[in-house]
Amino acid sequence: MRKKGLSMYQTQKLTYLFDSLYAVNNICFWHYTKDWELLDTNCPWINEVRNFFFDSKDDALKTYASNSTMPILYPDRLCLTWAIQPYIVDDNLASFYVLGPFLNSSVSEINFKRLLDDWHMSISSQHRMMEVQKEIPVIPYSLFLQSVRMLYYTLYGKTPGNLTTTSFPTLNPLSSKNTLAPTKKNGSTAHDITITEHSSYAMECAMLKHVETGNIHYQDELQNTELSADNYLVGLMSPGDIVRQEKDEIIVFVALITRAAIRGGMDPDEAYSLSDYYIQQIESPDCTDLNNIMDIHFLAYDTFIHRVHEIQLQGKEYSPFVNDCIALIHRNIYEKITLEDLAEALGYSTYYLSSQFKKQTGQSIGDYMTDLRIEKAKEMLTYNNISLTDLSAKLHFSTPSYFSSVFKKRTGLPPSAYVQSLSKPASSSQP
Repeated sequence: MRKKGLSMYQTQKLTYLFDSLYAVNNICFWHYTKDWELLDTNCPWINEVRNFFFDSKDDALKTYASNSTMPILYPDRLCLTWAIQPYIVDDNLASFYVLGPFLNSSVSEINFKRLLDDWHMSISSQHRMMEVQKEIPVIPYSLFLQSVRMLYYTLYGKTPGNLTTTSFPTLNPLSSKNTLAPTKKNGSTAHDITITEHSSYAMECAMLKHVETGNIHYQDELQNTELSADNYLVGLMSPGDIVRQEKDEIIVFVALITRAAIRGGMDPDEAYSLSDYYIQQIESPDCTDLNNIMDIHFLAYDTFIHRVHEIQLQGKEYSPFVNDCIALIHRNIYEKITLEDLAEALGYSTYYLSSQFKKQTGQSIGDYMTDLRIEKAKEMLTYNNISLTDLSAKLHFSTPSYFSSVFKKRTGLPPSAYVQSLSKPASSSQP
Protein backbone atom coordinates (compact mmCIF):
# COMPACT_ATOMS: atom_id res chain seq x y z
CA MET A 1 0.00 0.00 0.00
CA ARG A 2 1.17 3.47 -0.71
CA LYS A 3 2.21 5.54 2.24
CA LYS A 4 0.14 8.57 3.12
CA GLY A 5 1.27 11.72 1.33
CA LEU A 6 4.48 12.28 -0.61
CA SER A 7 7.94 11.20 0.41
CA MET A 8 10.70 13.78 0.64
CA TYR A 9 12.20 12.31 -2.54
CA GLN A 10 8.89 12.67 -4.41
CA THR A 11 8.51 16.22 -3.15
CA GLN A 12 11.97 17.11 -4.43
CA LYS A 13 11.25 15.51 -7.80
CA LEU A 14 7.95 17.36 -8.08
CA THR A 15 9.62 20.66 -7.24
CA TYR A 16 12.28 20.05 -9.88
CA LEU A 17 9.64 19.01 -12.44
CA PHE A 18 7.43 22.05 -11.87
CA ASP A 19 10.41 24.41 -11.95
CA SER A 20 11.62 22.85 -15.20
CA LEU A 21 8.22 22.95 -16.91
CA TYR A 22 7.81 26.61 -16.06
CA ALA A 23 11.36 27.58 -17.00
CA VAL A 24 11.32 25.79 -20.37
CA ASN A 25 7.72 26.08 -21.60
CA ASN A 26 6.01 28.47 -19.16
CA ILE A 27 3.68 25.66 -17.98
CA CYS A 28 2.25 26.38 -14.53
CA PHE A 29 1.29 23.91 -11.83
CA TRP A 30 -1.56 24.00 -9.31
CA HIS A 31 -2.01 21.79 -6.26
CA TYR A 32 -5.51 21.42 -4.78
CA THR A 33 -6.97 19.38 -1.95
CA LYS A 34 -9.60 16.79 -2.84
CA ASP A 35 -12.18 19.46 -1.99
CA TRP A 36 -10.57 21.90 -4.39
CA GLU A 37 -8.90 24.20 -1.91
CA LEU A 38 -5.80 25.68 -3.48
CA LEU A 39 -2.62 24.63 -1.66
CA ASP A 40 0.11 25.91 -3.95
CA THR A 41 0.79 27.27 -7.42
CA ASN A 42 3.56 29.01 -9.34
CA CYS A 43 1.17 30.70 -11.75
CA PRO A 44 1.86 34.45 -12.03
CA TRP A 45 -1.67 35.08 -13.31
CA ILE A 46 -3.51 33.29 -10.49
CA ASN A 47 -6.14 35.97 -9.97
CA GLU A 48 -6.84 36.25 -13.68
CA VAL A 49 -7.10 32.65 -14.90
CA ARG A 50 -8.35 30.61 -11.94
CA ASN A 51 -11.88 31.99 -12.35
CA PHE A 52 -12.07 30.40 -15.76
CA PHE A 53 -11.20 27.02 -14.34
CA PHE A 54 -14.07 24.73 -13.38
CA ASP A 55 -16.04 24.81 -10.12
CA SER A 56 -14.12 23.23 -7.24
CA LYS A 57 -17.10 21.17 -6.13
CA ASP A 58 -17.44 19.13 -9.33
CA ASP A 59 -18.98 15.81 -8.26
CA ALA A 60 -18.47 14.12 -11.64
CA LEU A 61 -14.72 14.73 -11.43
CA LYS A 62 -14.55 13.30 -7.92
CA THR A 63 -16.46 10.24 -9.05
CA TYR A 64 -14.05 9.72 -11.90
CA ALA A 65 -10.98 10.23 -9.70
CA SER A 66 -12.21 7.66 -7.21
CA ASN A 67 -12.00 5.01 -9.92
CA SER A 68 -9.00 6.06 -12.00
CA THR A 69 -5.55 7.63 -11.66
CA MET A 70 -5.48 8.72 -15.30
CA PRO A 71 -5.12 12.46 -15.96
CA ILE A 72 -8.03 14.41 -17.40
CA LEU A 73 -7.91 17.03 -20.14
CA TYR A 74 -9.98 20.13 -19.54
CA PRO A 75 -10.47 22.72 -22.34
CA ASP A 76 -12.25 25.78 -20.97
CA ARG A 77 -14.40 28.36 -22.73
CA LEU A 78 -11.46 30.69 -23.35
CA CYS A 79 -9.72 28.05 -25.49
CA LEU A 80 -7.29 27.48 -22.60
CA THR A 81 -6.43 23.85 -21.89
CA TRP A 82 -5.58 22.24 -18.53
CA ALA A 83 -4.56 18.76 -17.38
CA ILE A 84 -5.99 17.49 -14.10
CA GLN A 85 -4.08 14.70 -12.37
CA PRO A 86 -5.83 12.92 -9.47
CA TYR A 87 -3.47 11.75 -6.71
CA ILE A 88 -4.65 8.53 -5.09
CA VAL A 89 -3.21 7.33 -1.77
CA ASP A 90 -4.27 4.03 -0.20
CA ASP A 91 -7.09 3.80 -2.75
CA ASN A 92 -8.45 7.15 -1.60
CA LEU A 93 -8.46 10.47 -3.42
CA ALA A 94 -5.91 12.69 -1.64
CA SER A 95 -5.52 15.73 -3.88
CA PHE A 96 -5.41 17.08 -7.42
CA TYR A 97 -2.45 18.37 -9.41
CA VAL A 98 -3.20 20.62 -12.37
CA LEU A 99 -0.95 21.70 -15.25
CA GLY A 100 -1.87 24.72 -17.34
CA PRO A 101 -3.17 26.70 -18.87
CA PHE A 102 -1.77 26.47 -22.38
CA LEU A 103 -2.91 27.11 -25.95
CA ASN A 104 -2.48 24.60 -28.76
CA SER A 105 -2.46 27.41 -31.33
CA SER A 106 -2.46 31.17 -31.24
CA VAL A 107 -5.77 32.94 -30.72
CA SER A 108 -6.08 36.36 -32.29
CA GLU A 109 -6.84 39.31 -30.06
CA ILE A 110 -10.14 39.83 -31.83
CA ASN A 111 -11.33 36.28 -31.25
CA PHE A 112 -10.10 36.28 -27.66
CA LYS A 113 -11.94 39.53 -27.04
CA ARG A 114 -15.10 37.93 -28.41
CA LEU A 115 -14.73 35.09 -25.90
CA LEU A 116 -14.23 37.55 -23.04
CA ASP A 117 -17.34 39.47 -24.02
CA ASP A 118 -19.48 36.57 -22.72
CA TRP A 119 -18.18 37.07 -19.18
CA HIS A 120 -19.22 39.67 -16.62
CA MET A 121 -16.08 41.56 -15.68
CA SER A 122 -14.89 45.11 -15.41
CA ILE A 123 -13.11 46.84 -18.28
CA SER A 124 -9.87 46.79 -16.31
CA SER A 125 -10.18 43.02 -15.71
CA GLN A 126 -10.86 42.40 -19.36
CA HIS A 127 -7.82 44.49 -20.31
CA ARG A 128 -5.67 42.51 -17.88
CA MET A 129 -6.89 39.22 -19.39
CA MET A 130 -5.90 40.45 -22.83
CA GLU A 131 -2.39 41.06 -21.51
CA VAL A 132 -2.27 37.67 -19.76
CA GLN A 133 -3.33 35.90 -22.94
CA LYS A 134 -0.09 37.06 -24.59
CA GLU A 135 1.92 35.31 -21.86
CA ILE A 136 0.10 31.97 -21.88
CA PRO A 137 2.32 29.39 -23.60
CA VAL A 138 1.44 28.21 -27.11
CA ILE A 139 2.71 24.64 -27.37
CA PRO A 140 1.72 21.50 -29.30
CA TYR A 141 -0.40 18.86 -27.56
CA SER A 142 2.40 16.34 -27.95
CA LEU A 143 4.70 18.45 -25.78
CA PHE A 144 1.99 19.06 -23.21
CA LEU A 145 1.20 15.33 -23.05
CA GLN A 146 4.87 14.66 -22.38
CA SER A 147 4.69 17.00 -19.39
CA VAL A 148 1.59 15.18 -18.13
CA ARG A 149 3.37 11.84 -18.46
CA MET A 150 6.28 13.13 -16.39
CA LEU A 151 3.91 14.32 -13.66
CA TYR A 152 2.17 10.94 -13.59
CA TYR A 153 5.49 9.09 -13.37
CA THR A 154 6.70 11.33 -10.54
CA LEU A 155 3.56 10.64 -8.51
CA TYR A 156 3.09 6.95 -9.24
CA GLY A 157 6.50 5.66 -10.33
CA LYS A 158 5.16 4.30 -13.62
CA THR A 159 4.02 5.57 -16.99
CA PRO A 160 0.33 6.19 -17.72
CA GLY A 161 0.38 3.78 -20.67
CA ASN A 162 -0.22 4.92 -24.24
CA LEU A 163 -1.53 8.38 -23.42
CA THR A 164 -2.60 10.16 -26.61
CA THR A 165 -5.04 12.88 -27.54
CA THR A 166 -7.65 10.23 -28.28
CA SER A 167 -7.14 8.23 -25.09
CA PHE A 168 -6.96 11.33 -22.90
CA PRO A 169 -10.22 11.55 -20.88
CA THR A 170 -11.77 14.97 -21.42
CA LEU A 171 -13.98 16.93 -19.07
CA ASN A 172 -16.64 18.85 -20.97
CA PRO A 173 -16.63 22.44 -19.72
CA LEU A 174 -20.27 22.83 -20.65
CA SER A 175 -21.21 20.26 -18.04
CA SER A 176 -19.22 21.95 -15.27
CA LYS A 177 -20.28 24.83 -13.09
CA ASN A 178 -18.30 28.02 -13.22
CA THR A 179 -17.92 30.83 -10.72
CA LEU A 180 -18.20 33.37 -13.52
CA ALA A 181 -20.83 31.73 -15.67
CA PRO A 182 -21.56 33.70 -18.84
CA THR A 183 -25.13 34.72 -19.35
CA LYS A 184 -27.37 35.17 -22.32
CA LYS A 185 -28.74 38.58 -23.12
CA ASN A 186 -32.07 37.73 -21.55
CA GLY A 187 -30.31 37.14 -18.23
CA SER A 188 -30.64 33.36 -18.01
CA THR A 189 -27.53 31.28 -17.54
CA ALA A 190 -25.62 30.07 -20.54
CA HIS A 191 -25.72 26.52 -19.18
CA ASP A 192 -29.20 26.29 -20.65
CA ILE A 193 -27.65 26.13 -24.09
CA THR A 194 -24.47 24.97 -25.74
CA ILE A 195 -22.13 27.92 -26.22
CA THR A 196 -20.24 27.72 -29.49
CA GLU A 197 -17.76 29.98 -31.21
CA HIS A 198 -18.05 30.76 -34.91
CA SER A 199 -15.96 32.86 -37.23
CA SER A 200 -17.70 35.86 -38.71
CA TYR A 201 -19.33 35.71 -42.12
CA ALA A 202 -16.90 38.40 -43.31
CA MET A 203 -13.96 36.22 -42.26
CA GLU A 204 -15.42 33.21 -44.07
CA CYS A 205 -15.88 35.25 -47.24
CA ALA A 206 -12.29 36.52 -47.05
CA MET A 207 -10.88 33.01 -46.58
CA LEU A 208 -12.90 31.59 -49.46
CA LYS A 209 -12.11 34.51 -51.74
CA HIS A 210 -8.44 33.50 -51.75
CA VAL A 211 -9.49 30.07 -53.05
CA GLU A 212 -11.95 31.40 -55.63
CA THR A 213 -9.38 33.82 -57.08
CA GLY A 214 -6.43 31.43 -56.82
CA ASN A 215 -4.50 33.94 -54.76
CA ILE A 216 -1.17 32.17 -54.20
CA HIS A 217 0.06 35.18 -52.20
CA TYR A 218 -2.64 34.67 -49.56
CA GLN A 219 -0.10 34.02 -46.79
CA ASP A 220 1.33 37.50 -47.12
CA GLU A 221 -2.14 39.04 -47.00
CA LEU A 222 -3.27 36.96 -44.03
CA GLN A 223 -0.13 37.67 -42.02
CA ASN A 224 -0.68 39.83 -38.94
CA THR A 225 -4.46 39.69 -39.32
CA GLU A 226 -7.13 37.66 -37.62
CA LEU A 227 -7.94 36.00 -40.95
CA SER A 228 -6.12 32.68 -41.09
CA ALA A 229 -6.94 29.01 -41.43
CA ASP A 230 -5.72 28.22 -37.89
CA ASN A 231 -8.30 30.43 -36.17
CA TYR A 232 -11.19 29.73 -38.53
CA LEU A 233 -13.96 28.46 -36.23
CA VAL A 234 -17.07 26.57 -37.34
CA GLY A 235 -18.59 25.92 -33.94
CA LEU A 236 -18.64 23.18 -31.30
CA MET A 237 -19.61 19.89 -32.95
CA SER A 238 -17.93 17.28 -30.73
CA PRO A 239 -17.79 18.52 -27.13
CA GLY A 240 -15.34 16.63 -24.97
CA ASP A 241 -13.39 15.14 -27.90
CA ILE A 242 -10.68 17.50 -29.13
CA VAL A 243 -9.46 15.28 -31.96
CA ARG A 244 -12.98 14.67 -33.28
CA GLN A 245 -13.74 18.41 -33.02
CA GLU A 246 -10.66 19.30 -35.09
CA LYS A 247 -11.51 16.67 -37.70
CA ASP A 248 -15.10 17.89 -37.98
CA GLU A 249 -13.93 21.49 -38.35
CA ILE A 250 -11.59 20.56 -41.20
CA ILE A 251 -14.25 18.47 -42.98
CA VAL A 252 -16.58 21.48 -42.95
CA PHE A 253 -13.75 23.74 -44.09
CA VAL A 254 -12.81 21.40 -46.96
CA ALA A 255 -16.44 21.33 -48.12
CA LEU A 256 -16.49 25.14 -48.22
CA ILE A 257 -13.21 25.54 -50.10
CA THR A 258 -14.23 22.81 -52.56
CA ARG A 259 -17.22 24.87 -53.65
CA ALA A 260 -15.11 28.04 -53.74
CA ALA A 261 -12.64 26.26 -56.04
CA ILE A 262 -15.48 25.23 -58.38
CA ARG A 263 -16.61 28.84 -58.52
CA GLY A 264 -13.00 29.72 -59.39
CA GLY A 265 -13.09 27.51 -62.46
CA MET A 266 -12.01 24.10 -61.13
CA ASP A 267 -13.73 21.12 -62.69
CA PRO A 268 -16.34 19.81 -60.21
CA ASP A 269 -15.25 16.19 -60.58
CA GLU A 270 -11.62 17.14 -59.89
CA ALA A 271 -12.62 19.36 -56.97
CA TYR A 272 -14.78 16.69 -55.34
CA SER A 273 -12.07 14.06 -55.89
CA LEU A 274 -9.55 16.30 -54.17
CA SER A 275 -12.05 16.93 -51.37
CA ASP A 276 -12.59 13.19 -50.94
CA TYR A 277 -8.84 12.66 -50.77
CA TYR A 278 -8.29 15.10 -47.91
CA ILE A 279 -11.34 13.90 -45.98
CA GLN A 280 -9.99 10.35 -46.28
CA GLN A 281 -6.69 11.60 -44.88
CA ILE A 282 -8.52 13.17 -41.94
CA GLU A 283 -10.62 10.08 -41.28
CA SER A 284 -7.69 7.67 -41.52
CA PRO A 285 -7.38 5.57 -38.32
CA ASP A 286 -3.73 6.60 -38.13
CA CYS A 287 -4.60 10.29 -38.12
CA THR A 288 -4.83 10.94 -34.37
CA ASP A 289 -2.17 13.59 -33.73
CA LEU A 290 -3.53 17.14 -33.62
CA ASN A 291 -0.44 18.58 -35.27
CA ASN A 292 -0.81 16.22 -38.24
CA ILE A 293 -4.50 17.04 -38.47
CA MET A 294 -3.73 20.76 -38.66
CA ASP A 295 -1.00 20.07 -41.23
CA ILE A 296 -3.60 18.44 -43.48
CA HIS A 297 -5.85 21.46 -42.87
CA PHE A 298 -3.24 23.87 -44.21
CA LEU A 299 -2.19 21.56 -47.04
CA ALA A 300 -5.77 21.25 -48.31
CA TYR A 301 -6.25 25.03 -48.27
CA ASP A 302 -2.95 25.65 -50.04
CA THR A 303 -3.50 22.91 -52.64
CA PHE A 304 -6.95 24.16 -53.65
CA ILE A 305 -5.63 27.70 -54.02
CA HIS A 306 -2.73 26.59 -56.21
CA ARG A 307 -4.97 24.33 -58.34
CA VAL A 308 -7.32 27.22 -59.03
CA HIS A 309 -4.34 29.48 -59.75
CA GLU A 310 -2.98 27.01 -62.31
CA ILE A 311 -6.38 26.65 -63.99
CA GLN A 312 -6.83 30.41 -64.23
CA LEU A 313 -3.34 30.82 -65.67
CA GLN A 314 -4.17 28.31 -68.39
CA GLY A 315 -6.87 30.62 -69.63
CA LYS A 316 -4.49 33.55 -69.95
CA GLU A 317 -2.58 34.38 -73.08
CA TYR A 318 1.10 35.08 -72.70
CA SER A 319 3.46 36.48 -75.26
CA PRO A 320 5.27 33.80 -77.29
CA PHE A 321 8.62 34.30 -75.56
CA VAL A 322 7.03 33.96 -72.07
CA ASN A 323 5.39 30.70 -73.19
CA ASP A 324 8.77 29.61 -74.55
CA CYS A 325 10.36 30.52 -71.22
CA ILE A 326 7.82 28.42 -69.31
CA ALA A 327 8.36 25.47 -71.63
CA LEU A 328 12.13 25.82 -71.25
CA ILE A 329 11.83 25.81 -67.45
CA HIS A 330 9.71 22.64 -67.53
CA ARG A 331 12.15 20.83 -69.84
CA ASN A 332 15.12 21.74 -67.65
CA ILE A 333 13.60 21.57 -64.18
CA TYR A 334 16.10 18.87 -63.15
CA GLU A 335 18.99 20.97 -64.37
CA LYS A 336 20.65 23.85 -62.54
CA ILE A 337 19.20 26.52 -64.76
CA THR A 338 19.54 30.23 -63.99
CA LEU A 339 17.86 33.43 -65.16
CA GLU A 340 20.97 34.17 -67.22
CA ASP A 341 20.70 30.77 -68.92
CA LEU A 342 17.07 31.39 -69.81
CA ALA A 343 17.74 34.90 -71.11
CA GLU A 344 20.64 33.70 -73.28
CA ALA A 345 18.64 30.78 -74.69
CA LEU A 346 15.70 33.04 -75.57
CA GLY A 347 17.76 35.97 -76.81
CA TYR A 348 16.56 38.61 -74.36
CA SER A 349 18.18 40.59 -71.57
CA THR A 350 17.72 39.29 -68.05
CA TYR A 351 15.92 42.49 -67.05
CA TYR A 352 13.42 42.37 -69.91
CA LEU A 353 12.74 38.66 -69.51
CA SER A 354 12.26 38.83 -65.74
CA SER A 355 10.11 41.98 -65.84
CA GLN A 356 7.83 40.67 -68.63
CA PHE A 357 7.53 37.26 -66.99
CA LYS A 358 6.47 38.83 -63.68
CA LYS A 359 4.09 41.24 -65.43
CA GLN A 360 2.33 38.51 -67.40
CA THR A 361 2.29 35.62 -64.93
CA GLY A 362 2.22 37.47 -61.62
CA GLN A 363 5.29 35.53 -60.45
CA SER A 364 9.00 36.02 -60.65
CA ILE A 365 10.93 33.41 -62.62
CA GLY A 366 12.65 32.31 -59.43
CA ASP A 367 9.33 31.78 -57.59
CA TYR A 368 7.88 29.94 -60.59
CA MET A 369 10.85 27.55 -60.72
CA THR A 370 10.71 27.00 -56.96
CA ASP A 371 6.99 26.21 -57.06
CA LEU A 372 7.55 23.80 -59.95
CA ARG A 373 10.42 22.07 -58.14
CA ILE A 374 8.25 21.66 -55.05
CA GLU A 375 5.49 20.11 -57.19
CA LYS A 376 8.07 17.70 -58.65
CA ALA A 377 9.26 16.94 -55.11
CA LYS A 378 5.70 16.12 -54.05
CA GLU A 379 5.39 13.74 -57.01
CA MET A 380 8.64 11.97 -56.16
CA LEU A 381 7.73 11.71 -52.46
CA THR A 382 4.37 10.24 -53.46
CA TYR A 383 5.54 7.66 -55.97
CA ASN A 384 9.20 7.02 -55.15
CA ASN A 385 11.18 5.90 -52.13
CA ILE A 386 13.79 8.65 -52.23
CA SER A 387 15.93 10.12 -49.47
CA LEU A 388 15.77 13.79 -48.55
CA THR A 389 19.43 14.20 -49.52
CA ASP A 390 18.94 12.68 -52.99
CA LEU A 391 15.74 14.62 -53.56
CA SER A 392 17.24 18.00 -52.66
CA ALA A 393 20.27 17.28 -54.85
CA LYS A 394 18.13 16.17 -57.81
CA LEU A 395 16.15 19.41 -57.64
CA HIS A 396 19.26 21.54 -57.05
CA PHE A 397 18.58 22.87 -53.59
CA SER A 398 21.78 23.89 -51.80
CA THR A 399 21.20 21.65 -48.74
CA PRO A 400 18.55 19.17 -47.52
CA SER A 401 17.67 21.53 -44.66
CA TYR A 402 17.09 24.42 -47.06
CA PHE A 403 14.92 22.17 -49.24
CA SER A 404 12.90 21.15 -46.16
CA SER A 405 12.44 24.80 -45.21
CA VAL A 406 11.24 25.78 -48.70
CA PHE A 407 9.00 22.69 -48.93
CA LYS A 408 7.30 23.50 -45.62
CA LYS A 409 6.87 27.17 -46.58
CA ARG A 410 5.21 26.19 -49.87
CA THR A 411 3.08 23.27 -48.66
CA GLY A 412 2.58 23.88 -44.94
CA LEU A 413 4.23 20.53 -44.15
CA PRO A 414 7.82 19.37 -43.77
CA PRO A 415 8.68 16.53 -46.21
CA SER A 416 8.45 13.81 -43.54
CA ALA A 417 4.97 14.93 -42.46
CA TYR A 418 3.88 15.18 -46.10
CA VAL A 419 4.90 11.55 -46.69
CA GLN A 420 2.95 10.53 -43.57
CA SER A 421 -0.12 12.40 -44.83
CA LEU A 422 -0.07 10.23 -47.97
CA SER A 423 -1.19 7.16 -46.00
CA LYS A 424 -4.77 6.56 -47.02
CA PRO A 425 -7.16 3.63 -47.51
CA ALA A 426 -5.90 1.21 -50.14
CA SER A 427 -9.04 1.67 -52.24
CA SER A 428 -8.50 5.40 -52.64
CA SER A 429 -6.27 6.89 -55.25
CA GLN A 430 -4.07 9.94 -55.38
CA PRO A 431 -5.99 12.82 -56.91
